[in-house]
Amino acid sequence: MVPFLTFLKQLARDIGPLRVMHTIFLLILIVSAPFAGGEGARSGFAMWPTLIAPALVPIFYFVLPLDMTMSAVTRSGVVGEEHARLTRVIRIDAILFVALLAAWLPFFLALVSYS
Repeated sequence: MVPFLTFLKQLARDIGPLRVMHTIFLLILIVSAPFAGGEGARSGFAMWPTLIAPALVPIFYFVLPLDMTMSAVTRSGVVGEEHARLTRVIRIDAILFVALLAAWLPFFLALVSYS
């Protein structure tokens, strides 16, 4: 358990607190994907997977590539440890992008085929 906590602390220092919060929020969106669908709830916690999360996912489809692009642009002007750090940031964003796409693609395909 201690090596895992050490890894998380290092990761938080490496990618920064905003990207850590961004990553946690994206993981929550990914985990919410199987619960999306059905009739939209009008109150309570059921609003999250049926109304709120599906509305936020397309936003993050654009935010993640933007963050990867900006990290790549910044990375092109630096060397050494900062270059390696930004490479890790781009990899984490790419993994999250693929995971978000894989988790939510069935939901959005079902919406398109329903119309």
